Amino acid sequence: DSGLYHLRQGLKSLKFLQNLNLCFSGCRKITDAGLDIIGHTLKDLSSLRNITFGFQGCYLFTNMGIEYLGHGLSTTLENVNFDFSGCCEIDDLALLSLTEALKGLSIKRMKWDFSSCKQITSKGLYFMSQALKELPSLKHLNLNFLKCIKINDPGLNHLAEGLKNLTKLQILALNFQSCKKITPIGVENISKVFNRLPSLQSLSLS
Repeated sequence: DSGLYHLRQGLKSLKFLQNLNLCFSGCRKITDAGLDIIGHTLKDLSSLRNITFGFQGCYLFTNMGIEYLGHGLSTTLENVNFDFSGCCEIDDLALLSLTEALKGLSIKRMKWDFSSCKQITSKGLYFMSQALKELPSLKHLNLNFLKCIKINDPGLNHLAEGLKNLTKLQILALNFQSCKKITPIGVENISKVFNRLPSLQSLSLS
């Protein structure tokens, strides 16, 4: 976490920075305090439009750290790419924090990876659906819930409700592989919403 403090010192004066890509894959000592530093760093960067953060396998931080990170999301953001795959201490409340942080933003592209976050349930997809209803400018959406084994058919129903409002959506990718509680009925229900996305050009469902 001390390294992240020094990173903040180096970035905070870059008032015109528009693109930020930080990969902490396998950095297993990052804690909630580290994500708090990153959140404050984002607040310093008032021109940011695109962020990509990789936290694959960082298993020490919790929902609180995700909340700190969410507090830093600014109104200038258009592209948000988060990879939390294998972050085993986060659950539905992490999704709630991130989706709450999206309110009022003009997000056009969103890619979130929660693969192998096995504490996430269908309630998390409900939180996601509520956020999608408030993102009318969204054009690209990629959600990965591979091996999120607690997600079931009601979760897909929640997500479908959120997708209905995305009339500008052009690219959609959803991954629920190895979510063994999902049945053909759930797949059928979410598939029905695709016909209600008039701008859709590319679809991936697995």
